[in-house]
Amino acid sequence: MTFACGITLTQEHIGHTITSKILPLISLLQITMPRPLIIFKSGSINSDWLLPRLEEYFEIKPWQHDKKYTDQHLLWHCCEQDAVGWPGPCIFEKFWDQYVDQTSLLVDNQLHLRLKSWVRFNESIWWQHLGYHQLIAQPGGDKFFLMLMNLIKKHRDALFEHVTPWLDDSWYSYYEKGHQIHSDLDAEPFSHSNWQRHCNIEWYNRTQFSLVAESQVSTRVWISEKTYKPMAFGHAFLIWGSPGTLQFIHKQGFQTFDHAIDESYDTIIPQQQRLAAIIKQIEFLHEEFKNTNRLFQDSESLKRIQHNYDLFYDPAICEKLFLEELVEPIKKFIDEQI
Repeated sequence: MTFACGITLTQEHIGHTITSKILPLISLLQITMPRPLIIFKSGSINSDWLLPRLEEYFEIKPWQHDKKYTDQHLLWHCCEQDAVGWPGPCIFEKFWDQYVDQTSLLVDNQLHLRLKSWVRFNESIWWQHLGYHQLIAQPGGDKFFLMLMNLIKKHRDALFEHVTPWLDDSWYSYYEKGHQIHSDLDAEPFSHSNWQRHCNIEWYNRTQFSLVAESQVSTRVWISEKTYKPMAFGHAFLIWGSPGTLQFIHKQGFQTFDHAIDESYDTIIPQQQRLAAIIKQIEFLHEEFKNTNRLFQDSESLKRIQHNYDLFYDPAICEKLFLEELVEPIKKFIDEQI
């Protein structure tokens, strides 16, 4: 390349200049470029694991009631009503709207942010943060099933009534009904910051499988941390939840136990019929439990249990979901609004 002044630059000169001069300058600009500012008022953003991770990409400052903000300030909040009059763009955290068919909604300069995989990767990272991934679950146990329930709900009452004949053989809780499981938190679990994530590995080691009672059983699929607990702690499971729950977790890569039980209950729409189909499988499993005391101990079941555990705690997948579903949409919204 020859300039008008007569100076000739060879490809070698250009390559050396880019490597030694330009690339370091670009890197310096990237390092010194300010992170987008988020004013935080409420939400999950300040959790022990999430805040430091988001601070790698954004500057996050707490809201101050006596500070004057402009339309260049972005507010992070849970409640739309409390943000009335905010001069700039807002992100309303809707992470715990756990119907899987809901998506993020952009209205003017307000982003109602919903993450399809929030519960899946949030609970994985939280349980690792609490050290639960280091607990070693041992297959089998002398008890039938593990059933963990807290709040009173009609569909849980129905389940509880149907499984009453097998409760003496099982470990279970129904906290608001006065049933507390062995080695649970004290009588005031809500005083513990992570009471929902409390786990005693003995619950899983002493029982053969988990009977999961989800928060909702309506026709819209609702997924909470309850669905993922058996995967995190080495259990097979049946789920009393919405129709399509098993289909949804299959799409996430998890495996269920259709080789050992009839999982067609997941396709039944009427609630009473779906529950009856689940109870039928529990009856079947209890007969086998009485005869062999070994449920889901075959090689295929153990392989699927291990697969679910490995997938649930896979750091690469958690990181991918964190970036794709949380960081990138926030960046995109900030670029468009500020």
